[in-house]
Amino acid sequence: MKHIDFAYRLGLGISSWGIAYWGGGGWSHVDMIDDDGQWWGARSDKVGGQPAGFYPRPPDYETHIKDLMILRLEVSVVQHSNFWVKAKQIKGDPYNVRGILGFALDNNWTEKKHYFCSQASAALKRHAGIIHPLHHKLFKVTPGDDALIVSSHGGIPMPPPKWFKGCHHSRLKHGMNVRI
Repeated sequence: MKHIDFAYRLGLGISSWGIAYWGGGGWSHVDMIDDDGQWWGARSDKVGGQPAGFYPRPPDYETHIKDLMILRLEVSVVQHSNFWVKAKQIKGDPYNVRGILGFALDNNWTEKKHYFCSQASAALKRHAGIIHPLHHKLFKVTPGDDALIVSSHGGIPMPPPKWFKGCHHSRLKHGMNVRI
């Protein structure tokens, strides 16, 4: 068995607040952490030494965040390989600006080979066979939705990195994961 870590963050900016609020789930961004510790994700801004788009970035590329949760998902060796092979194939693909606008207006304006963060995460999991095709359009998957997908597949909360100085509190530990 192998694993893939998914890092969900709540940024401090107004756009982060809007994504977290209207997207549900309280998260504004998701990155996927590779075996070398690089954080892969689609960003609309130039950050972490990379332009906008889907790229690996250093783990502490954005430290001014309000909250952070890392979920570890156990996967097979084949799923792990398929996930990261595809991630490397889409490296450098542009950020899906039109998709975000369409998201807000409930239209699929996604351009081929353009991604926003949670759209890329869900697509990579689907490509790798980690999740089944969703009965939800990929252009509508928010970071909160993605965290729900990972947690429902057995994602385990992990401690935050040492550089993180925010108010880390795993929502899975504080009553948001209610058993019936």
